[in-house]
This record gives sequence, C-alpha cells and structure tokens, in this order.
Amino acid sequence: MFLEHYRSALAGWLAQARGLLINPKPQEVVLGHSPGIFLGYRISRSGLSPDRKLRRRMARRLRLAARRGDQALMRSIHSYRGILCFPDR
Repeated sequence: MFLEHYRSALAGWLAQARGLLINPKPQEVVLGHSPGIFLGYRISRSGLSPDRKLRRRMARRLRLAARRGDQALMRSIHSYRGILCFPDR
C-alpha cells in the first residue's frame, strides 16, 4: 500500500538520521472513510467534533465546577469554549 511504503521509508530515515524509533503499536493504516480520534477530536468526512471521552470529561468537570459556585463555573465554561472553538479556526 502507498502509505505503508512511506511509513517504512520514514521509519528508516528517523532511525538513521536521528536515532529515533517509531512506536510499533499505533502503526495501523485505515481507510479515509472511517473516522478516527486524534488529540480528543473525532475526525471524519463531516468535519471535526469532540470525541465521546472529551464530552463526558467536560460534562463531569462542569458539574463539579457548578458545585463550587458561579465564578468557578464561568471560568470552566470560558476554558472549554476555547477547546470547542478550536476546530473552527
């Protein structure tokens, strides 16, 4: 496959020129029509969206911030707003 050839060429260059090894575990090449998760975002043909794990963690932390008071909740909302607006930039 096209990508596997370049992956092995890149791995060879990294080992020779930089003395680095690629982690063999995440070396799965998948088709472009199947969505993937990268840095907490679900990447698909329809665009970027936060993955389930990020959404669950965010909801739990917002509930905890709401228990601490309105100011803590507003700080958390402003913080997560930056995370959620990231794909639009």
